[in-house]
Amino acid sequence: MSFKVSPQGLGTSFPLKPHSLFVSVNGNQVGSFNNTIPLGYFAFPVAPSLVNFGPGATNDININMFEMNPGHYATSFDYVLNCLSNGGQAQWSGTAGSTPSPALVDEVIRRPDLSVYDYTILPSPASPVTGSRVMLSVILANEGMLAGSGIVEVYDGNQLLAERFVSIGYGQRYVYTLPWSPVTAGAHQLRTVITPLFMDGNTSNNSATRTIKVNDTVVLPPVLASAQPVNASTRSSATPTIGVSYSNADSTTLQLLLDGTDVTAQSVVTATQAWYVPAVPLAEGVHQVSASISGSSGLVSNLAWSFT
Repeated sequence: MSFKVSPQGLGTSFPLKPHSLFVSVNGNQVGSFNNTIPLGYFAFPVAPSLVNFGPGATNDININMFEMNPGHYATSFDYVLNCLSNGGQAQWSGTAGSTPSPALVDEVIRRPDLSVYDYTILPSPASPVTGSRVMLSVILANEGMLAGSGIVEVYDGNQLLAERFVSIGYGQRYVYTLPWSPVTAGAHQLRTVITPLFMDGNTSNNSATRTIKVNDTVVLPPVLASAQPVNASTRSSATPTIGVSYSNADSTTLQLLLDGTDVTAQSVVTATQAWYVPAVPLAEGVHQVSASISGSSGLVSNLAWSFT
């Protein structure tokens, strides 16, 4: 069995001192340190008779430390049971009843590798505009051989947008989604930084930056069109249908005037058009019509026409 021990101290006021450490598997001691400060990866032989095998079997590994200073603690992780196969039989280093001795092993046994890349920073919509609500999706991955955790920070330039603790199993991905509302147009440097909480196998992919272009908000005015009767035309009826159509508009703001008289209340108004039919025949001569309407942006459009 191999694992890593990393002694820690809470500042210079709590210096490290030699201590004792005992390792057990399923309640059976398999190794120990006495009066020392262990640091690094270590391997202890474990007798096969101490290990539980079979579907659903579990093995309890305990590390107990004694004689430590106040404020002195240790973290241990990356546990591996190394099995050698011989004719299909599990052969574990060491024999039952032997006195195990620790041995320092290579530090590259297994480590997490939390990663992020520029192409995994994804805004939606892809071409945002100022003042809009954008959803950012940052795809994080663990490319290592051990589960890892860390703090993820997302920046717009030097402004911290959000941070979160994440834990990602080895070979797994994690999608961090957060809202973003850019207030200025131009190029925005969206940067993601991962700070691993344990030794990471590759620190070169712990941060990434993607440049996103933000456009100015496009405000479209409402459109009035399709005036009836057609401008400068001669009506074919004494009670013609007088109307107009519109788009990108708020129909509740429509105002329709005939010869200076507001006839909106007597008109049929829908989401895209409105029309008015006079209750009495119109007098001979030229008649003036005007319409106005507002859009959701607050802009107003006007249209005027006449008929005989």
